[in-house]
Amino acid sequence: MHSLQERLLRWDRAVPEASEEQHRPLPAEWLWRRYREQRRRREVLTAACRRFNVTLAGGDGDGCSPDLATRGGDTKCGLVEEIKASHMSSAPRLKALACLVNKVASTSLLGTLLKLEGRGVPVYTNSLSSPHADAAILRPEKPGELEMARQKYIKVMFVRHPMDRLISAYEDKVMRANHTSLLALREAIFAAHQHRFILKKAITMYSNYPDKKDELSRAYYAELADYKKEAERRNNVPTFQEFLDFILSGQLTGDSFDSHWTPYWRQCAPCHMNYDVIGKLETGTDDFKYLWHLLGIYKTVGIPWLHGERRPASALDGRLRAYLGPLRRDSVQQLRRLFRPDFHMFGYDWRAMLDLSGHCQRRQPCDLE
Repeated sequence: MHSLQERLLRWDRAVPEASEEQHRPLPAEWLWRRYREQRRRREVLTAACRRFNVTLAGGDGDGCSPDLATRGGDTKCGLVEEIKASHMSSAPRLKALACLVNKVASTSLLGTLLKLEGRGVPVYTNSLSSPHADAAILRPEKPGELEMARQKYIKVMFVRHPMDRLISAYEDKVMRANHTSLLALREAIFAAHQHRFILKKAITMYSNYPDKKDELSRAYYAELADYKKEAERRNNVPTFQEFLDFILSGQLTGDSFDSHWTPYWRQCAPCHMNYDVIGKLETGTDDFKYLWHLLGIYKTVGIPWLHGERRPASALDGRLRAYLGPLRRDSVQQLRRLFRPDFHMFGYDWRAMLDLSGHCQRRQPCDLE
């Protein structure tokens, strides 16, 4: 976390200027195509919501809770969404309500909303700029504020391929960790692995063979030392498998740092928010233009998609093979339970990813589908 008293340098309130291209009117046919595409995405979402029997906590959920549904504790519940003000950003001047998802252009969108609302983005003495440090000011947490925004504002959320987002979170927050909090995340991942796969096994062995405790204790410490040496050989960077073991054992509520990998349906309640715009980073150029048009700022405000360079599909295929191929089958089963709804809701191909990663064979029945 930043210390505002010690490290805040200034506020960046400069609204990005519209590009030369934005001064030219958007063709009517192009707008019509984007409108139809948004309508198609909402239809795909609605069908998936029915398929997964998605209900609303405290509403049509009939007593179901997100915790029960996510952990599979009550199968009658299906999936249970929860609409949280803490997951939303409200921009009254724009009449916009956004569910900004980490690792999905959230920095770009949040920074622009803060500037257009007259707040600005904090810039620190180490030259880092972080709109997320001031995100709470846009949360619609006053009585009735969220419900009013749901009824009257343009509602928007952006997604990307769910596994591409998960891999990106791993690369950014684990592999390239350069902040104290991220190094602590690495340590937590290692500690969780040691507890789950080494300590628990030792405890079970102690219980089964109480007369061999000394021998088992030596074996435990030897295995622990071997694991630590192996981690050192990879510069103490957890593997993607270890990362998944760690995050899949948590609640995934989207309320804290886990918002970087919480499923979209858990974070943005898409089945009950009735979003006007469902943007995708794969079509980000068009989707941002269309959103800016609906907000009435296309000709006056630049589109600051800071990390807008998109890789070709072949590059994503390679990443999916490299990261998902070596995973244990039980991990893929857990990914299926938590993330498969996102694939169906937003038009991504879950089965194609399984085939690509080698966990299923093309045109053959597969229990992971």
